[in-house]
Amino acid sequence: MVRTSVVASARRLLPRALAAVVVPVAWVIALPAAPASAAPLDPVADPPASATAAPVGAPSPPEGSDGPAVPGPPVATAAPPAPSGPASGPDSQAPDAVGSGTVGSAAASEGTEQSPGSTPSDSGSPTAAPTSPPASQAPVAPSSAAPTATDVDRPPAGSGASQAPTPPVAAVPDQPPVFTSARRAVLAEGQPGSFTVRTTGSPVPAIQATDVPLGLSLVDHGDGTATLAGTPAFDGHGVISLTATSAAGTATQRLAIEARSIPTFTSGDTALFEQGAPGSFDITTTGVPAPRITADEGDLPAGLRLVDNGDGTATILGTPTAAAGTFSVDVTATSAAGTTDLMLSVVVQNPPGFTSTSNVRFAAGAGGTFTVTTSGVPKPTIVVDGELPGWLAFDDFGDGTGTLRTVGPAPAGATAVLELRAMNAIGADAVQTVRVSVG
Repeated sequence: MVRTSVVASARRLLPRALAAVVVPVAWVIALPAAPASAAPLDPVADPPASATAAPVGAPSPPEGSDGPAVPGPPVATAAPPAPSGPASGPDSQAPDAVGSGTVGSAAASEGTEQSPGSTPSDSGSPTAAPTSPPASQAPVAPSSAAPTATDVDRPPAGSGASQAPTPPVAAVPDQPPVFTSARRAVLAEGQPGSFTVRTTGSPVPAIQATDVPLGLSLVDHGDGTATLAGTPAFDGHGVISLTATSAAGTATQRLAIEARSIPTFTSGDTALFEQGAPGSFDITTTGVPAPRITADEGDLPAGLRLVDNGDGTATILGTPTAAAGTFSVDVTATSAAGTTDLMLSVVVQNPPGFTSTSNVRFAAGAGGTFTVTTSGVPKPTIVVDGELPGWLAFDDFGDGTGTLRTVGPAPAGATAVLELRAMNAIGADAVQTVRVSVG
């Protein structure tokens, strides 16, 4: 009973926070019973059959004294380290839980309130709470403080992700306009067409044009491109001035316009040459681009050839050795705009000549006719120089032939000498003297 009272008194004197450390069951030591001559306990301070424990740190009573020890002034002493195991034996002493009387007074004012962690036993003696773990092993209480901005931006621990701050987007520097499309646009005369103008640069440049040919117009799309479109009302070549403008600068370009047209022959369809004499004939065309001119060499008369001059013209030249006559030659003009054919008549000419006799005889008293024939290309015209006698007449048929005829019955014994002339565009005229007799 004495031992139990000592423990209960100690729990009333100690603060609630230190009760679990001071009074483990293993540290409770057996204290010697008070001698029989000791003064009776104060019934008011404690219930009967229980002894009041001396305050921790109070001096022991003098040896042989029958009364309780007189408490001295409180002595501040540091509590010894807690033993690693339970105390045993009659000489063991309980460790000091408090180093001053002030703490003891505070504990006494709290009365008999049970400290946390202790459980009353069936015998009425409280069971001490387990020893607190060392500071190095104590769990860390979670912090209830609100996270800072730095904590919010930082990725969760152990996530393996590193979240670097987003770098600022670099501004794209201005770039002056530059034309990237071709410097030559090809369209067709009288046919709708278009050409795209392209540029680069930052910001996107605006595109304008001057000196735009008739039938065409330029449309800016606002994305660095523009379209030159329409139906050219001309054939040939022109130049447009293009301008690309932005806040970064201005660029210019000259755009050549080629309005193409199908080749057309502008020279005649007949080429004249004189047999045995050197000559030439020019073939001309129109069209853009200038066409190439060709001919089948097998169709040309012997001694002649065709030369393409590369500018939309060609020349047939040489000295014809073939017989006089007309030769049909197929000439072709070809360009990127199309192809045109021409059937060309190449005429090998020769001077006029008479092929009929120069002596003509008619029967007396009867009418008669005589055919005069000639040679030459083109066909010569036949005329009579001078006057004819009244009984004769001459008719030219325009095909290189003519007729000498009598007018009424031819008088017997009549004669006449005539001078006939054959003419064409080649060489000298041919002259023939014709003697006519009747009888």
